[in-house]
Amino acid sequence: MVEELRRQAARSALNDWGFIRLAWETGRTVTRGDRSSLPLFTWFVLLQSGKDARIAYNRDGLHLIVSIKENVYGRQYFRLDGKRYYVVNFDELPERIGSVRTYSGQHAEVSSDVSMAMSRVPRLESGGFEERVLRFEHARERIEVPVRLRKPRVDYFFDYPQTDLKVYFNTPLPPELLQDMKSGLAPHLEGLSQLEAVNRVLRFVQTAFDYKVDEDQFGREKHLIPEELAWYPYSDCEDRSFLFARLAKELLGLEVIGLYYPGHVATAVKLDRPVSG
Repeated sequence: MVEELRRQAARSALNDWGFIRLAWETGRTVTRGDRSSLPLFTWFVLLQSGKDARIAYNRDGLHLIVSIKENVYGRQYFRLDGKRYYVVNFDELPERIGSVRTYSGQHAEVSSDVSMAMSRVPRLESGGFEERVLRFEHARERIEVPVRLRKPRVDYFFDYPQTDLKVYFNTPLPPELLQDMKSGLAPHLEGLSQLEAVNRVLRFVQTAFDYKVDEDQFGREKHLIPEELAWYPYSDCEDRSFLFARLAKELLGLEVIGLYYPGHVATAVKLDRPVSG
């Protein structure tokens, strides 16, 4: 079963967090929803897959905790042997579970921490595409960019834990979304100088989407990958920075870095020559 779960995760291009979720949902069936057996099953699968996971317990029952490379925000963790072990629970929004006890030592199978990085886009392709048309104006030109989106993938990321900004900046666009944005934008970038092309892409990212902070839209802080940005009615600064960075790289071949300010996220682009302003 563990081997088949790993094969299924590879076929679906799931990262470590997706694999944990796959194991948890499988365990829900195997254990018939037993609240004690479910974290035990997931813990076993993770250990057999070389991931650093532990079982913790208190008077409320058993809890699964995993060591994660990156920071994860809004989720309780315990520090053991200098590492952060985060509470994993897919049954409800994460809550503080109080103090816990766990065992000392380490299992021989463990070889790596869990990573939140998304080097590939999950292949969750049940059902067809849903279409959106993104519109903006620049230099008196009205531009429309039709895009195709997959709702199962948007649903998958709805409760993806918030993690470090670098994870989102390094997450690729789904192939069809990248193709659609290239097809929609590339004809309007031909013949432009590098600075003019950057400004047009920036104009698209800044004005094709309505602005609203995450607290007002979701009631919590939530970073959106580009497919979510195109799906939901609103977005804010970091969401647009992730998309702009990918488009500047994919469409214009430019090097981009993310910039973090208290309460704000932006980007910096490496141009061929200095510009003013």
